[in-house]
Amino acid sequence: MSIETVEYRGYEIKIDIDCSEVNPREYDNLGTMICFHRNYKLGDENINDYTVEDIMEIENSKDYVSLPLYLYDHSGITMNTTGFTCRFDSGRIGLIFVSKERIREEYGWKNLTSKRVKRIEGHLKGEVELYNCCISGQVYWYDIEKDGEDIGQSCGGFLGYDHEKSGLIECAEETIDNILHEQEKIETEENNNGVQLELNLL
Repeated sequence: MSIETVEYRGYEIKIDIDCSEVNPREYDNLGTMICFHRNYKLGDENINDYTVEDIMEIENSKDYVSLPLYLYDHSGITMNTTGFTCRFDSGRIGLIFVSKERIREEYGWKNLTSKRVKRIEGHLKGEVELYNCCISGQVYWYDIEKDGEDIGQSCGGFLGYDHEKSGLIECAEETIDNILHEQEKIETEENNNGVQLELNLL
């Protein structure tokens, strides 16, 4: 049973939790996410290339833009860059960072002003928010039905509770629009063929 249903142009968009494995750290990310935890394997896969001392050095260096990573572990896990109020079930676990050299290469900037650094920090925070959706079970998929019947159109891997923001609703509605467009084309062709047949009979 779906957790949410959205009606659109006579179709039902059934939204549910996507249980397939989705890891945004496998995408092309700007930042590198390094985490240390005894019970969970988190962050990027190249964690063995770094030590706690490396993280401290990066965090204190002027050659990087970085944000701390915190984890809350209680009936599931949640990650952010600002920390949690519960001291017993949460704590610092790592760092997400990017070198200023790479920033200059990616953005074509010669100077990194404070405004630009804030922009990069916002980008890194966004990467953490996406990753948090993955590890906290906020991954969704949709299935499209017509009059309660599955029409075989579905898609998953959408991150976050906000289905508008994640693109899930837009993708589902676009699929329905395409279905209706194809139906209209078929009906138009059938009508044209019927008119042509009638003319030939005359």
